[in-house]
Amino acid sequence: MSKQEARKITIIEELLASRFTNKQAAELLNLSVRQVQRMKAEASANGVMSILHKNRERKPANALDPEVAKEICRIYQTELSGYNFCHATDVLAEDKDIFVSVSTVSRYLKACGIRSPKAKRRPKKHRSRNAREREGEMVQMDTSSFDWLGSGSYLHLHGAVDDATGRILALHFEKEETFEGYCELMFQMNQDGHLPREIYTDGRTVFVYNSKKKRELSLEEELAGQVEKQTNFARALNELNILLIIARSAQAKGGIERLWETLQDRLAKDMQHKGISPLWSRLMNS
Repeated sequence: MSKQEARKITIIEELLASRFTNKQAAELLNLSVRQVQRMKAEASANGVMSILHKNRERKPANALDPEVAKEICRIYQTELSGYNFCHATDVLAEDKDIFVSVSTVSRYLKACGIRSPKAKRRPKKHRSRNAREREGEMVQMDTSSFDWLGSGSYLHLHGAVDDATGRILALHFEKEETFEGYCELMFQMNQDGHLPREIYTDGRTVFVYNSKKKRELSLEEELAGQVEKQTNFARALNELNILLIIARSAQAKGGIERLWETLQDRLAKDMQHKGISPLWSRLMNS
């Protein structure tokens, strides 16, 4: 019996003994006088313990089967070790047909002594750039070099996300960061009808012509109509009337930086879980 339940019983007992009035008992229990009168009548007819909730100490109808809880812990420890709890919940639903909430998975895994590998960190304070208001106004592009297949062979994942919504618009793997990789992103976005007005990216050589011999144009040259040398990708964007904007810091393109953090945690584990491996390793084992 909880302290709150014991306190309620004591007050009703005092009420039955006429040491409290209905109004005093109502104020002590934070109830209406009519509610106290009903409790008093119930206690008089069936005993003071009858005023406690009838479902007390009963197993809830929606309680998780203990065997399912054990299975969740077993699957996590044998197959999903290292997954954060949110990701593990998704995999349990997709692959094991175990449909439970993240909080349920978290509660049972913690009861088994398992802690989420993704620690919550205090967010860093930095000057932020306001995102665009409408979808399609700006797309953030970047590449992430990572051991996506868990085989020691680093691949470069090219990606594009909408600046306003954070929606993933295109993804493409290449061995290196390449012009062709970014062109593939443009092809994917074009097929989906999502070519943007602006592209926001870093100052990689794919986007910006960097050379030791590079010099800024003089005023006379600009007035004469000369333009600075551009990369193939920049020229292609210019022909499409898409503005290329170069970010001055990684924080400025935080949308795609957060995407890499998520994909390096989730996509890499999912690819290994599904048995996806490089083509060359399959040829060697065949």
